[in-house]
Amino acid sequence: MNVRPRLPSRRRAARTGFSLVELLVVIAVGSVVMGIAVGLTLVVFQVQKRCEAQQGQLAVLGRLAEQFRRDVHAATVVRPLNQPDRKATDEESGPETGWEIQLQGDRAVRYRLGRNAVERVELAGSRPTTRESYRLPAGAEALVETEEDDSETLVSLLVVRSGARRAPVGLRELRIVAAVGRDLRFRQPTSRAEAGE
Repeated sequence: MNVRPRLPSRRRAARTGFSLVELLVVIAVGSVVMGIAVGLTLVVFQVQKRCEAQQGQLAVLGRLAEQFRRDVHAATVVRPLNQPDRKATDEESGPETGWEIQLQGDRAVRYRLGRNAVERVELAGSRPTTRESYRLPAGAEALVETEEDDSETLVSLLVVRSGARRAPVGLRELRIVAAVGRDLRFRQPTSRAEAGE
């Protein structure tokens, strides 16, 4: 019996692992992809937060518009509480303007127009019954304008950029217009004085 010793084969054995360079390339590419994914996730969360804040602000302005129109439409008289000069309101601590909307009976609604909010106070006689505050967007202020023509008086509540501060780029003028006494046009007079007798 003749046994021959086995000679090593000249063929290369198949590789079973990865080289260090290949691992470093995979780790670098994975790090870049993860960094981009984390950055995009943060941007998406920031955009979502801004959108939710803007949606909340639009809801507040929508409630203010609805309430203001309802009050003016039910009004018999709309008059300013005070008219400070414009220079005084441009300062942070300047006086607030206000408007009173007289409703039927002894009810009234006062709107105080501040730098950052509009406050609505409903009065029965001289006693406050409800108080609401509507926060304005940053860099905005509220103003009231009246316009009279032959048949009706229009009252506008404006939310505009504040002159003293730099307003956000997206802030535009919001104008809420209502006709005084629109809900009272077809009301029957309840007394001889109202009927004009």
